Amino acid sequence: MTGRLRIAVLGELAVTRPDGERMPLPQSKKTRALLGYLAITRKDHRRDRLTRLLWDVTDDPRGALRWSLSKLRRVVDEGEVKRLLATRETARLDRDAIDLDLAAVEAVAKAPEDASTEALEEAAAAFHGELLEGLDLDEFFDYEAWLVGQREHARELLGALSEALIARHANAPDRALAHARTLVRSEPLDVARRVRLIQLLVATGRRAEADKHVESGHRLAKDLGQPIPVALRQALTPTSAEPPPAEPPRPSEDFGRVSTLHLEVPIMKSTIHGHALFGREGELKELAERLDLARESGRLQGTLIDGEPGVGKSRLLVELMTETRRRRGYLVEGSAFEVEQSRPFGPWRDAFKRLPKKHVDGAGLTSLARTDAPALERAALFEAVSAFLMERARAHAPLLLAFDDFQWFDEASASLLHYVVRSCKDAPIAVMLAARGGELVDNVDALRAVRGLRTKRLLQPYDLGALDERAIDLLTRPLGPLLDPAQLHRESGGNPLYALELARSGPRGALEAPTLAQLVRDRVERLPAGADAVLRWAAVLGTTFSVPLLTALTSEPEGLLDVLEALERHALVGSVVDFNEPGGTYAFAHDLVRRVVYADLSLPRRRLMHARVVEVLARMAETKPSAVLDLAHHAKLAGQPAVAVDACARAAARCLELGAPREALGYAQQGEKLAETLAEGVAGTRAGELEGLRNEARAALESETAAAAAAK
Repeated sequence: MTGRLRIAVLGELAVTRPDGERMPLPQSKKTRALLGYLAITRKDHRRDRLTRLLWDVTDDPRGALRWSLSKLRRVVDEGEVKRLLATRETARLDRDAIDLDLAAVEAVAKAPEDASTEALEEAAAAFHGELLEGLDLDEFFDYEAWLVGQREHARELLGALSEALIARHANAPDRALAHARTLVRSEPLDVARRVRLIQLLVATGRRAEADKHVESGHRLAKDLGQPIPVALRQALTPTSAEPPPAEPPRPSEDFGRVSTLHLEVPIMKSTIHGHALFGREGELKELAERLDLARESGRLQGTLIDGEPGVGKSRLLVELMTETRRRRGYLVEGSAFEVEQSRPFGPWRDAFKRLPKKHVDGAGLTSLARTDAPALERAALFEAVSAFLMERARAHAPLLLAFDDFQWFDEASASLLHYVVRSCKDAPIAVMLAARGGELVDNVDALRAVRGLRTKRLLQPYDLGALDERAIDLLTRPLGPLLDPAQLHRESGGNPLYALELARSGPRGALEAPTLAQLVRDRVERLPAGADAVLRWAAVLGTTFSVPLLTALTSEPEGLLDVLEALERHALVGSVVDFNEPGGTYAFAHDLVRRVVYADLSLPRRRLMHARVVEVLARMAETKPSAVLDLAHHAKLAGQPAVAVDACARAAARCLELGAPREALGYAQQGEKLAETLAEGVAGTRAGELEGLRNEARAALESETAAAAAAK
C-alpha cells in the first residue's frame, strides 16, 4: 500500500503507515532523535552537519550515521516507496510523502480566528506531551539548542490554540476549563492564567480544586523565592473554605518492601521494587546457577541481561542480590543514570559508597566511596579495585558485581569494568549487567567494553522477554479492580511496568490503551499539592537525589520526609542505601517516572528551578569539589552560560584529577561552545583556559590509547 506516512512529534515520537499500522521504532535514542529532527526540519541536511549534531564524540561518526539511516529506512520506506532520500552527501525525509502533526497544528494556529471550533479542538488534541518527549541529549549542545527552540515554538502554538478555545467557549465554562488547565501547566508562573483557571473552577462548582490551585500557586512562588501572588486568593469567593486535607493513598497502592534481612550490606533498591517476583522463576534459576558456577569453578561468569524498558531487569537484579546473600556471598552493586553520564566512575562510586566503610578504607579505595577524597592515579585505581574484588571473592564466594542501566556508563566506568573482568577472570565472581541493548549502540564506550569482553568470552548475552498472561495477572492482582487479565496482558504486551500502570489506572473498558508515559502522568497529577511539588524538585535534581539538597530547595522542609514516605507508598520513589549518608538518598522507581515529571515542567519553570539548584550547589562547591560536576549541568539548563562555563572548566580539571580524560574533554568542549555565547572579552579570557584543558585531556587520552596498544 502506498500513501502518506503519519509522523507524530507532539509527545512521544510515533510513526503510522497509511494502512494504520503503528511502526516499532529503533531502540537507539540517537536514531529516534535523528528521525524527529529530519521530520521537523523537512529539508536536505549535509551528512557532516548530522554527524556534528549527534555523533561528534564517536570514533566513526559517518559510520554511526549510516547505521542509523539504515534503521530508519525499515521504519519509513515501504517496498519501492522511498521516503528517506539519502545521497553520499545529504539526507532528508520526502516532505511530500509524510503528514506531520506539528505542520497540521501550525496551519491552524497561524490564523485561529479563521478556523472552526472543531478544527481548533482537533489541533489542541494533537498535543500528547512535550515535543519529542524523552529524546533529550544533554551532551550534544547544538541538538539540545535546536530541541529547546522547537519545544518553545510548540508551547507557543498550544498557548495560542488554548486562548482561542477559551474565547470560543466564553459562555460554556465547563468546555473552557480544560484549555485553562493547559495554559497553567504550560506557564505555571503566569498569575493571570492561574487566576482565570481559578475563576472557571469556582464558576463550575469545583471549589476544592480551585483552593488547591491557590495553594499550588503560593507554594510555587515561595519555592522559587518570588512574591506570593495575592490575586490568586482574591479570585475565590469570600466564603471559600480552606483546602480539605489531602486524601490518603489507597491501600491497594501501598506496596510491601523487600526485606534486607539485617544484612551487613543491604540491597540498594529495597523500597523501589517492592512487589513480588512473578513469572521469572526460570530466568532466576538460570542466572542463580551462574552464581553457583562462579563459586564452584573459581572462575568469573559474566552476563549481560538485555531487555526493553520496564520489562523487569532491575527487579531481577534485586532478586539475584538476595540470592547472593542467601549463599553468604559478597555484593557490590551500583547503577548508571542517563543524566550523570559525565560523572567519572559514577556507578562505581555508587557501589563503593554502599559498602562498609572499614572494607573500603582497608583496601585504600576511599577515593571511590568519597568523591572529595584525593584521587588515585588511574592505573593504581584500576589495580586496587581488581585486588579488592578478588580478595573479597575468595573470602566470601561468590561475589556478585551487579550494575543496572549499563547503557549509561561513562567512559571511565566502562574502562574500569573491562579491566576488572579481564583481571579477575580466575576469581569466583559473577558479573551481572542489566542494559537496554538497543541503546548500547549510542554509547560507544560501553559498547566497546561489551564487544571486547564478548570476544574474549567473558560476557554472555541473556535476553529478558515479556511476561505471560498468568504472571501479569498475579503481579497486578493486589492493586484491586483490574481489566480483564487477557486484555491487560494484550495492552501491556507483557511489560510488567506498563501492566502495573494500567492496573493502577483502573478498569477502562474498551478505551484505547494509553501510553506508559500518559499513565504515569495521570497518576502524578492525582498527588496532593505538597507531594507533586516535591516530586518536581526531585525530577530536576535527577534520577537519584539527595535529601539534604532537596530540603534546601523546598519551601516546607519540615514535612519533607513525610512526603517522601507518601511517594514511596505510591511506588514513585524509593530509598537508597548509602553508608556515608544513611537515609539521605532517594531514587525514582523508574527513570520513565522522572522523565514524565520533568517533561511536564514548562521551559521557564525549569530554568528557574535549575537556577535555584545552582545557588545551592555554588555554596556547596566551596567546600565540596565534586559539586562542580552537578553545577555545570544545572547552570547550563538554567540558561546561565557564564556560570556554566566556569563550572565546566572546574569540572574538566576535576575529571583530570580523577583520571577521566574523556569526561574532562567533554566538559572542556561544552565550556568552549557555551563561551561563544558570552561577551567577547569574557569569552576570550575563558577560551585559553578551556583550550588548555581540552589539550591536556586529549594528550591523556592519546597516552591511554598508546598504553592499551602496547599492552596488547
